[in-house]
Amino acid sequence: MYITTIVHNDGELNVPLIPVDFYYMLDNGSVIWIQNQTIDTAAMKNLEYMPPEAMKGDAYMTQITWVATPSEYGIQGIQVVVDLNNTIDEIHEDNNVAFKAMNINIVPDLKISTSDIFFSDPTPNEGQEITIFSMIHNTEDIVTNNFHVQIYYDNPSNMI
Repeated sequence: MYITTIVHNDGELNVPLIPVDFYYMLDNGSVIWIQNQTIDTAAMKNLEYMPPEAMKGDAYMTQITWVATPSEYGIQGIQVVVDLNNTIDEIHEDNNVAFKAMNINIVPDLKISTSDIFFSDPTPNEGQEITIFSMIHNTEDIVTNNFHVQIYYDNPSNMI
């Protein structure tokens, strides 16, 4: 999943590098660090698609990829902290933390490999009917609903 945030610079001065840290919060209140990004404002164009009322100064976007583990499924709080170590002199030092709750769902993950496909006769004669067996694996700890398996030869337009 992607976690995206937009950082606003309400001040008059340009800040060349903006450190951004991403966290998730557990039910017990513990905060776990995920990753950090540094926004290079010189290399990144100001976001022009932001609505004018949302922009008092410059706005920059950053994004991370986060793969939640089974212990992180459920409702989690995502916290984003800008300038954690207060290295940037700011007009307002009290608006550098944002929090948003989100529901992280576990879903089935179906997988098949070449070794999971079997034939009733691996060397059939032309015109001979055979049965194709396939083993589909669910790699997650959640039951899946019914699903369809399509078998084709060479490309999807050659359905069997």
